[in-house]
Amino acid sequence: MRYFLLIFITIGLLSTLTLRAEETSLAQVLKLYHSGAYVTALQKLDQLQASTPKESGMIHYWKGLCHSKLHSYKNASLSFSRALKDKVEPAGIYYELGQAFYAQQELEKARSAFFMSQKKDYKMGWGMATVNFYEK
Repeated sequence: MRYFLLIFITIGLLSTLTLRAEETSLAQVLKLYHSGAYVTALQKLDQLQASTPKESGMIHYWKGLCHSKLHSYKNASLSFSRALKDKVEPAGIYYELGQAFYAQQELEKARSAFFMSQKKDYKMGWGMATVNFYEK
């Protein structure tokens, strides 16, 4: 009985430490992102993706944000699309996806993403107004 209890406590401690390590890693990514170290944040996200596949959708979202800041809009749109495929929908994902498509001059895809952003009550009208203005 003691051994069972010892094993149970050990497993609990290890899983808690693992969760804290993941939280620390995500906190590091956030800190890197907010300090403008987008390339380093992308490298950290790649490491996280290998070690925490269950967080893949959120990792793709943050990769998309980093790629957008680096003006790598093709990679940004791919990352946002992968996040959506993993059923991760942070508030601004459709707006960011629309921005990435717009920067690539993919106006129909941008319009579609901006429409979804508007439908989710995020930055209502801004993206659509931009696309409509430049199409004329």
